[in-house]
Amino acid sequence: MHINWQRFLLLLSAKVINHHIAPLTTDERADAFVIDDSFFSRTRSKAVELLCWVKDHADGNKNKKGFRMLTFGWTDGNSFVPVAFNLLSSANSKVRINPARQCIDKRTVGFKRRQNALTTSPESALSMLKQAMSVGIKAKYVLFDSWFSFPATIIKICKMNLNVIAMLKDTPKIYYTFNGEKKSLREIYRTVRKRKGKAISCFLRKLINIMLIYKQKFVNRWGIFFPETG
Repeated sequence: MHINWQRFLLLLSAKVINHHIAPLTTDERADAFVIDDSFFSRTRSKAVELLCWVKDHADGNKNKKGFRMLTFGWTDGNSFVPVAFNLLSSANSKVRINPARQCIDKRTVGFKRRQNALTTSPESALSMLKQAMSVGIKAKYVLFDSWFSFPATIIKICKMNLNVIAMLKDTPKIYYTFNGEKKSLREIYRTVRKRKGKAISCFLRKLINIMLIYKQKFVNRWGIFFPETG
């Protein structure tokens, strides 16, 4: 007997949200899907299928044996309901310690779980988002950190009529149109940061309107917020 626990959790969450929480939540409340991953330790394991080396960001980016637990949830700002999960290995065979068993029936849930474990985090996150929406779970926003904030991922989510709130990656390969010029995130920050003799702390609290240029095409108008850390 094969039990699809992911499907069970998805349907149970939809029932709880749509029939018990949503009726108590006003339309003005900002409900959101939340996506995050964490290190799932298996440091003592040796023969676990698809066991791989994972960077533990909570421990100085040390390489440890284990998996990445990708979690997908729903929140209305007061309650949090887990909706989906995926235990991720790596598509890179160089960091995988053990392969998957070859004798698994391709029609089973177990085979599909092994396939899902080899997908990337953005691919898995988008898949879970589509599954949640397919069972009637609704939200206004999607929240995640910089590990998922690739332009292609954000664009696909925006096409689902959802708003994205995320920490952006500081990479020189992604440019934004700011004041008519294409600049990286670091260059935009340098433009608005505090200068000698000028009090511009308001700039750091200001929502800066920019345009995202992805593959030389205009994508959308965004806002970037630089919080004060000092």
